[in-house]
Amino acid sequence: MLLATMTIYEKIEAKGAKDAAEIIRTAENKAVRLKTDVLATADTETAARIALAKQQAADQLKTAETAASQIAKRTTLASHKAVIDGIFAMASESLHHLEDEAYVKFVVRLLRADDLTGTEVIRPAKNDRQRFLKLFSSTGDENLDLLGKALKKPGFRLQLGADTDDSGGGFYVISRDFDVDHSFATILADARDGLEAQLAEILFGSGA
Repeated sequence: MLLATMTIYEKIEAKGAKDAAEIIRTAENKAVRLKTDVLATADTETAARIALAKQQAADQLKTAETAASQIAKRTTLASHKAVIDGIFAMASESLHHLEDEAYVKFVVRLLRADDLTGTEVIRPAKNDRQRFLKLFSSTGDENLDLLGKALKKPGFRLQLGADTDDSGGGFYVISRDFDVDHSFATILADARDGLEAQLAEILFGSGA
């Protein structure tokens, strides 16, 4: 009887040991699967973070490159403008220092394009009044008889009017039907409007 009882105990212990081993093995398998899942999730999250960081870096680089390009373009345009400004500054200086013969030809060329009637009043800039009196009036007064002869219109009775407020040189033609602005500032501005693109092409090429 004692031997039979011991055998049952042994059987119970053996089964318990087997069950315990199975439980441990199941737990270990679950732990391995859990670890694998955790690592996979971590790898996915890490990859996502890396991809996001790369995209952010690429966006920042693109923004920096765009900003640098815009700055370079503005700098280039500013330098081109400075060159063209210098050209027209020299042109202005040349106009202000025309020799008498060149000044007469300059005024005559402008007036011939105005379709004058011969009764107009010429209002000079302050700096040009003495030149008009010297070059275009035989009597040194407001009668611009020499200007009429230079225009090959001896019958013209052009008169020198009051100075304009323009201190930059040139003159205005005052007529009954129209006024014409021949101030140096306007002449140069009109020339720049018409020639700036052509000058840029000549000076800087198609990339200007």
